[in-house]
Amino acid sequence: MKKTLLTYLLALVAFSSCQTGGKKPKGLLPPEKMVPVLADIYLYEAKVYYMNLSRDSAKNLFATIKPGIFARDGVDSTAFNASISYYTEHPKEFSKIYKQLFDTIQSRKATWEAEEQRKKAFKDSVDQAREAEEQLKANADSLRLQQLDSLPLDSLAIDTLSAKIQLPDSLKKGNKPADSLLIEDKGRK
Repeated sequence: MKKTLLTYLLALVAFSSCQTGGKKPKGLLPPEKMVPVLADIYLYEAKVYYMNLSRDSAKNLFATIKPGIFARDGVDSTAFNASISYYTEHPKEFSKIYKQLFDTIQSRKATWEAEEQRKKAFKDSVDQAREAEEQLKANADSLRLQQLDSLPLDSLAIDTLSAKIQLPDSLKKGNKPADSLLIEDKGRK
Protein backbone atom coordinates (compact mmCIF):
# COMPACT_ATOMS: atom_id res chain seq x y z
CA MET A 1 0.00 0.00 0.00
CA LYS A 2 2.83 2.40 0.85
CA LYS A 3 4.50 1.59 -2.48
CA THR A 4 1.26 2.32 -4.33
CA LEU A 5 0.83 5.64 -2.57
CA LEU A 6 4.46 6.57 -3.18
CA THR A 7 4.17 5.63 -6.86
CA TYR A 8 0.99 7.67 -7.18
CA LEU A 9 2.62 10.72 -5.56
CA LEU A 10 5.73 10.46 -7.78
CA ALA A 11 3.56 10.17 -10.88
CA LEU A 12 1.56 13.21 -9.77
CA VAL A 13 4.73 15.26 -9.19
CA ALA A 14 6.19 14.18 -12.53
CA PHE A 15 2.94 14.96 -14.34
CA SER A 16 2.58 18.38 -12.75
CA SER A 17 6.20 19.34 -13.42
CA CYS A 18 5.92 18.69 -17.15
CA GLN A 19 5.20 21.78 -19.15
CA THR A 20 2.43 21.53 -21.63
CA GLY A 21 2.71 23.22 -24.97
CA GLY A 22 -0.34 25.38 -24.15
CA LYS A 23 -0.67 28.66 -25.93
CA LYS A 24 -0.55 31.87 -23.92
CA PRO A 25 -4.10 33.10 -23.42
CA LYS A 26 -5.16 36.53 -24.56
CA GLY A 27 -4.76 39.03 -21.71
CA LEU A 28 -2.24 36.87 -19.82
CA LEU A 29 -0.98 38.84 -16.85
CA PRO A 30 2.81 39.08 -16.78
CA PRO A 31 4.59 37.93 -13.62
CA GLU A 32 5.22 41.53 -12.51
CA LYS A 33 1.45 42.10 -12.53
CA MET A 34 0.58 38.73 -10.97
CA VAL A 35 2.89 39.10 -7.97
CA PRO A 36 1.25 42.16 -6.33
CA VAL A 37 -2.24 40.73 -6.93
CA LEU A 38 -1.30 37.37 -5.43
CA ALA A 39 0.42 39.10 -2.50
CA ASP A 40 -2.74 41.11 -1.77
CA ILE A 41 -4.90 38.00 -2.07
CA TYR A 42 -2.72 35.98 0.31
CA LEU A 43 -2.46 38.78 2.85
CA TYR A 44 -6.22 39.40 2.86
CA GLU A 45 -6.87 35.67 3.11
CA ALA A 46 -4.60 35.62 6.16
CA LYS A 47 -6.47 38.55 7.72
CA VAL A 48 -9.79 36.80 7.18
CA TYR A 49 -8.38 33.54 8.54
CA TYR A 50 -7.25 35.22 11.77
CA MET A 51 -10.74 36.61 12.34
CA ASN A 52 -11.71 33.10 13.54
CA LEU A 53 -14.87 32.98 11.45
CA SER A 54 -16.60 29.82 10.39
CA ARG A 55 -15.38 28.45 7.08
CA ASP A 56 -18.52 29.58 5.21
CA SER A 57 -18.43 33.06 6.75
CA ALA A 58 -14.75 33.46 5.93
CA LYS A 59 -15.36 32.29 2.37
CA ASN A 60 -18.25 34.76 1.94
CA LEU A 61 -16.24 37.62 3.45
CA PHE A 62 -13.27 36.97 1.21
CA ALA A 63 -15.60 36.75 -1.81
CA THR A 64 -16.70 40.32 -1.05
CA ILE A 65 -13.09 41.50 -0.58
CA LYS A 66 -11.59 39.90 -3.70
CA PRO A 67 -13.26 42.21 -6.30
CA GLY A 68 -11.86 45.20 -4.42
CA ILE A 69 -8.37 43.72 -4.65
CA PHE A 70 -8.74 43.27 -8.41
CA ALA A 71 -10.10 46.80 -8.81
CA ARG A 72 -7.31 48.35 -6.74
CA ASP A 73 -4.62 46.47 -8.66
CA GLY A 74 -6.31 47.20 -12.01
CA VAL A 75 -6.80 43.55 -12.90
CA ASP A 76 -9.77 41.84 -14.52
CA SER A 77 -10.85 38.73 -12.60
CA THR A 78 -11.31 36.77 -15.84
CA ALA A 79 -7.77 37.61 -16.96
CA PHE A 80 -6.47 36.74 -13.51
CA ASN A 81 -8.18 33.32 -13.51
CA ALA A 82 -6.97 32.57 -17.06
CA SER A 83 -3.44 33.57 -16.02
CA ILE A 84 -3.56 31.32 -12.96
CA SER A 85 -4.67 28.42 -15.18
CA TYR A 86 -1.87 29.09 -17.64
CA TYR A 87 0.83 29.42 -14.99
CA THR A 88 -0.24 26.25 -13.18
CA GLU A 89 0.27 24.41 -16.48
CA HIS A 90 3.76 25.98 -16.71
CA PRO A 91 5.40 25.22 -13.35
CA LYS A 92 8.79 26.78 -14.19
CA GLU A 93 7.18 30.14 -14.83
CA PHE A 94 4.89 29.69 -11.84
CA SER A 95 7.83 28.92 -9.54
CA LYS A 96 9.48 32.19 -10.63
CA ILE A 97 6.25 34.02 -9.76
CA TYR A 98 6.13 32.32 -6.36
CA LYS A 99 9.75 33.25 -5.63
CA GLN A 100 8.96 36.89 -6.40
CA LEU A 101 5.76 36.55 -4.36
CA PHE A 102 7.70 35.24 -1.37
CA ASP A 103 10.17 38.14 -1.63
CA THR A 104 7.30 40.64 -1.92
CA ILE A 105 5.52 39.27 1.14
CA GLN A 106 8.78 39.28 3.13
CA SER A 107 9.38 42.90 2.09
CA ARG A 108 5.85 43.90 3.13
CA LYS A 109 6.32 42.07 6.42
CA ALA A 110 9.59 43.93 7.08
CA THR A 111 7.91 47.25 6.26
CA TRP A 112 4.98 46.44 8.54
CA GLU A 113 7.28 45.38 11.38
CA ALA A 114 9.35 48.56 11.00
CA GLU A 115 6.16 50.64 11.13
CA GLU A 116 5.00 48.77 14.23
CA GLN A 117 8.41 49.37 15.87
CA ARG A 118 8.18 53.08 15.01
CA LYS A 119 4.69 53.31 16.51
CA LYS A 120 5.81 51.47 19.65
CA ALA A 121 8.88 53.69 20.04
CA PHE A 122 6.72 56.81 19.65
CA LYS A 123 4.19 55.53 22.21
CA ASP A 124 7.00 54.65 24.62
CA SER A 125 8.57 58.10 24.27
CA VAL A 126 5.20 59.78 24.89
CA ASP A 127 4.68 57.61 27.98
CA GLN A 128 8.17 58.46 29.25
CA ALA A 129 7.57 62.17 28.68
CA ARG A 130 4.31 61.98 30.65
CA GLU A 131 6.02 60.15 33.50
CA ALA A 132 8.83 62.72 33.53
CA GLU A 133 6.29 65.56 33.57
CA GLU A 134 4.41 63.97 36.48
CA GLN A 135 7.70 63.47 38.35
CA LEU A 136 8.66 67.10 37.77
CA LYS A 137 5.29 68.28 39.08
CA ALA A 138 5.64 66.08 42.15
CA ASN A 139 9.17 67.33 42.75
CA ALA A 140 8.07 70.97 42.32
CA ASP A 141 5.19 70.52 44.78
CA SER A 142 7.52 68.85 47.27
CA LEU A 143 10.06 71.64 46.88
CA ARG A 144 7.40 74.32 47.50
CA LEU A 145 6.30 72.57 50.70
CA GLN A 146 9.89 72.30 51.87
CA GLN A 147 10.45 75.99 51.19
CA LEU A 148 7.31 76.91 53.14
CA ASP A 149 8.31 74.71 56.04
CA SER A 150 11.76 76.25 56.17
CA LEU A 151 10.49 79.84 56.38
CA PRO A 152 10.97 81.26 59.91
CA LEU A 153 7.71 82.41 61.47
CA ASP A 154 8.87 85.26 63.64
CA SER A 155 6.63 87.91 65.08
CA LEU A 156 7.38 90.30 62.22
CA ALA A 157 6.06 87.78 59.69
CA ILE A 158 2.96 87.13 61.79
CA ASP A 159 2.30 90.88 62.14
CA THR A 160 2.70 91.30 58.38
CA LEU A 161 0.24 88.48 57.70
CA SER A 162 -2.29 89.73 60.22
CA ALA A 163 -2.12 93.25 58.76
CA LYS A 164 -3.15 91.84 55.41
CA ILE A 165 -6.08 89.94 56.92
CA GLN A 166 -9.09 92.16 57.49
CA LEU A 167 -10.88 91.18 60.69
CA PRO A 168 -14.50 92.15 61.21
CA ASP A 169 -15.05 94.92 63.78
CA SER A 170 -16.58 92.47 66.23
CA LEU A 171 -13.29 90.49 66.38
CA LYS A 172 -10.88 93.41 66.74
CA LYS A 173 -9.14 94.01 70.10
CA GLY A 174 -11.40 95.17 72.81
CA ASN A 175 -14.62 94.10 71.17
CA LYS A 176 -16.24 90.92 72.33
CA PRO A 177 -17.76 88.68 69.71
CA ALA A 178 -21.53 88.63 69.69
CA ASP A 179 -21.64 84.95 70.64
CA SER A 180 -19.50 85.50 73.73
CA LEU A 181 -21.86 88.24 74.90
CA LEU A 182 -24.77 85.83 74.71
CA ILE A 183 -22.92 83.26 76.73
CA GLU A 184 -22.01 85.81 79.36
CA ASP A 185 -25.63 87.00 79.61
CA LYS A 186 -26.86 83.42 80.09
CA GLY A 187 -24.32 82.86 82.82
CA ARG A 188 -25.55 85.88 84.82
CA LYS A 189 -29.11 84.77 85.08
